[in-house]
Amino acid sequence: MNIEYNPKKFLLLVPTAQLREYFEKRRVLSDLDWDAVAENNRESIYAAWQSLPPEQKDVIGVDFQNVAALATRQGVQTMIEEGRFHSLELAPELVKLGSHTEKAFHVLLNHPRVFRVASQFNHADNLKRYWHRRHDLPKKAPTLSTESRTALKNAIAEYYVANQGRGEFSDLDLYLRFGCIHYFMVYLADYPNTFVGYNEDGTMDRHPQTPAFDVVFKYDESRGHLDLYAEGPRQLRRDLEEIFGDTILAEDLSLEPPNTIAFELERLKDPSFSFPTDPTDGIFCVQLRSMRLSVPEKSVGRVTFETMPYSDNGDVHELMSKTLNQTHWRIEDLRVDQVSMKVTFVHGKPRPKTVTFNISPSSCNLKDEVPEHATIKRCLRKWEIERG
Repeated sequence: MNIEYNPKKFLLLVPTAQLREYFEKRRVLSDLDWDAVAENNRESIYAAWQSLPPEQKDVIGVDFQNVAALATRQGVQTMIEEGRFHSLELAPELVKLGSHTEKAFHVLLNHPRVFRVASQFNHADNLKRYWHRRHDLPKKAPTLSTESRTALKNAIAEYYVANQGRGEFSDLDLYLRFGCIHYFMVYLADYPNTFVGYNEDGTMDRHPQTPAFDVVFKYDESRGHLDLYAEGPRQLRRDLEEIFGDTILAEDLSLEPPNTIAFELERLKDPSFSFPTDPTDGIFCVQLRSMRLSVPEKSVGRVTFETMPYSDNGDVHELMSKTLNQTHWRIEDLRVDQVSMKVTFVHGKPRPKTVTFNISPSSCNLKDEVPEHATIKRCLRKWEIERG
């Protein structure tokens, strides 16, 4: 869980030695008596930081907010993975540090390139809505030349200018993750706005500004999967997919994608279906917690069978059997629209780690970048629940 960023509280989470090294590298706060700073009182550091010119103060604030965002178990794992991409093994360095905040701050101080890219991945991983996935793309390496990236950036900017009157300025960052997943992060100029704030002399003023908004393509060349993050209606996403296909894959994605099923859930209606695991998976048990069913091609509605949420007891199949025997429905007539599953791992602190997630025929809310989630997704393919 991310800590809620509060500058004063944040300073208390970072050891004085790390703060001192950070400010010395920036050549600021040289007049501060660091030897007199107590570990449980950072008021002098906060006051000295806030007295800096606005430009310096704001840049430092951005660094600290990025550290706070990466100060999670997932954030630390992201930094370790990015370090390996740069032939750096960060785990031995970070295991010696006591908290997630110290680990993230250590990477900021000693491996700024890794920290910056990990911050970008962390931002993309935590975008909440408007993700859309396609599973029907060819498994091929994308074209990553300067010309193709410029073509992608310019085409998306031109699209937004023509259709929404924004996007006049644009930038693109490209990152590789896990050796096969390519992130194309496009930043575009949003509609101008006016910010009411204070000048350097403390007087209130109105400042025009042009914020940026994101369009993110996440393409897995090993599986032919494309995840697109873009706020807007379905047609907008279809148009952006077509642009990506033209400029990066040399593929025509203008046709409506087939209504493919990404996850095969019908087999889960069988009470004898098992979830075999290997010892290396570190999984203790797998439970089916709920199943939502509907009658195909009829508008009679849906019915959900769910075990008690705070109990490890209960059997969804037994509940379904008892209930359906009292109606005219047969299990064979019903279509599975969604299931909820719970996976309990062998290890965890202070108790075994559990992951509860939902799967529909077209989507799953597990994330590739979370280690436990990646293990479960690997098992879903082994169980032949996830296709492709």
